[in-house]
Amino acid sequence: MSATEVDAKDRIAELGQRLLEGEQIDREEALFLFGLEDSADIHTLLSWGNRIREHFKGNKIHLCSIVNAKAGACSENCSFCSQSAAYQTGSPRYGFVDPEPVAEA
Repeated sequence: MSATEVDAKDRIAELGQRLLEGEQIDREEALFLFGLEDSADIHTLLSWGNRIREHFKGNKIHLCSIVNAKAGACSENCSFCSQSAAYQTGSPRYGFVDPEPVAEA
């Protein structure tokens, strides 16, 4: 292992420990993490990310979902939306659904 690899792992560990202690990292430090290229360093980063997530959020997930009351053929034609009538996206199209399933969701 080269000195650079050791330095990267040490720096990742230092930043990870600071985050576990409730501190924040600055832009330069975030860019260092973003710029990691060595797969071993990336695995180290992912390992720390998992530790930090588990420390602050535990080992459970919470899901949230939406139920479309109507899908496709929207007249608003927002350029970013797959529901727009202007685009052929293959998304399902249907009129307003019955209110009961929406209320249950």
